[in-house]
Amino acid sequence: MSVRELLAFSENQQQAVIGHCLQHPAIWDMLQEFNVNDKWLSSGALSDVYNKLAAFKAEYSRLPLSIDEIVDYVPDELLKGAIKRTLAKCVESRKKHPWDTLEKKIVGWAKSRLIFTATKEIAQKYDEGKHEEAMVLVQKSAVELQRIESVAGLEPDGFVSAAERIKDEAMGREEDEKRTIKYSIPYLQDVTGGILPTEVVLWGATSGAGKTEAGKIQVAYSARTLQEPVHYFALEAEPLEIERRIKYGMMGRRYREAHAGIPQGLISYKNWRQNRLNTEFAPYEKEVEAEFSKDYKTLNTYYRKRGDFGIAQLERELWKLKGQSRLAVIDHIHFLDLDGTNEVKELSDLIKKIRQMSAVLEFPIIMIAHITEKGVKHNELIPRKEDFYSASNLFKTSTTAIMM
Repeated sequence: MSVRELLAFSENQQQAVIGHCLQHPAIWDMLQEFNVNDKWLSSGALSDVYNKLAAFKAEYSRLPLSIDEIVDYVPDELLKGAIKRTLAKCVESRKKHPWDTLEKKIVGWAKSRLIFTATKEIAQKYDEGKHEEAMVLVQKSAVELQRIESVAGLEPDGFVSAAERIKDEAMGREEDEKRTIKYSIPYLQDVTGGILPTEVVLWGATSGAGKTEAGKIQVAYSARTLQEPVHYFALEAEPLEIERRIKYGMMGRRYREAHAGIPQGLISYKNWRQNRLNTEFAPYEKEVEAEFSKDYKTLNTYYRKRGDFGIAQLERELWKLKGQSRLAVIDHIHFLDLDGTNEVKELSDLIKKIRQMSAVLEFPIIMIAHITEKGVKHNELIPRKEDFYSASNLFKTSTTAIMM
């Protein structure tokens, strides 16, 4: 397989893409989303044109309105003629390759180019004995592949008349209402009205205050009421813990409803987990298993069983959920493996990135976080926004911050 075949686009098609960019600046924005640069292009002449267009855009915040405008922008007299001839070919190729056809292939072009360049770099790192650096590149490439897949077909960023934007506002609000998720805790539902489709909720509490329990209750409630896919990243829990806690709650509720005067401490998750409640719960086992299979078939859990789970892995898994989920819960962000150079900055960058991703993913994300004991030590019953562990500005980027 030749390099050109691997890159998916022929030189003529690449010319057509640049030709379409001159006519429709939004196409240029799409190329930037895919991190296209001059190295993607098959010829030096095309690379020169692309670089001049990028420089023009950087200086004037727009693309040139005509071939003559970009030619006039080129200071080198010898290069002017070459740029003009290449741009003329781009405009001609545009007629032969309609954009609706090229658009279907551009995702494949972006992905194949990424795989081609990343594979060479990863192999080189391994040959040099830099195995850890190679693994970092593998993770980054996997995330980028998922991102390319997710942003394909999105409306690019850019200015649009407010009068145009407002035309579909009522319809959008109606759709958002249909997709709003109710909180499992009535008080939160009353105060907030629910979780909008692109919200990022930061849910914090001190150690032992019930963060995981709150997250588990919310995701279980959402799975049961929506009967649509929801996803729970159980980064702190042991394998099967979320499912077991839900099942234990169902068992315990039935037992308490049927028995009065239960000895204090008998019915507890710890006793059930240690297999000490077989006699008490035996009558409810089959009934609960049948109900669990019916109500929680759309609940999906992710457990970290081995190795690191850092920001790159989280990004990759979230991108995979584009169009596949109604809600994701990350429990919790302080159990992500960070590189340790600057934990505050890493966490701050993470929540900003997740806030940006939520608009593309189109489902809400709940991030459970740890709150320090500073407020408790100062006899403050209510935690302060600044008490989120490691990054006091986490709450600034989230759309809703909840503290228990």
